[in-house]
Amino acid sequence: MEKLQATWQIIESSKAIVTILSKDREGEYLRLKKRICWSEFFCRDFEEVVYAPTFFQRLKVTLSTILISVCIGF
Repeated sequence: MEKLQATWQIIESSKAIVTILSKDREGEYLRLKKRICWSEFFCRDFEEVVYAPTFFQRLKVTLSTILISVCIGF
């Protein structure tokens, strides 16, 4: 994961143009297809999967954690 983060930092610091081609949600994961262009003739397509729960999925986890904490506390 750290290697992937370092790779994206290098790409972003090289003044490349990053275009998001598509964004698809699969449950709690987000699949992004990106095109990175350094010049008009030098482009590369990447596919990235990111953990990104929706608001309601995060709310469900938070409420269940609170409920468990309250039950243990009594």
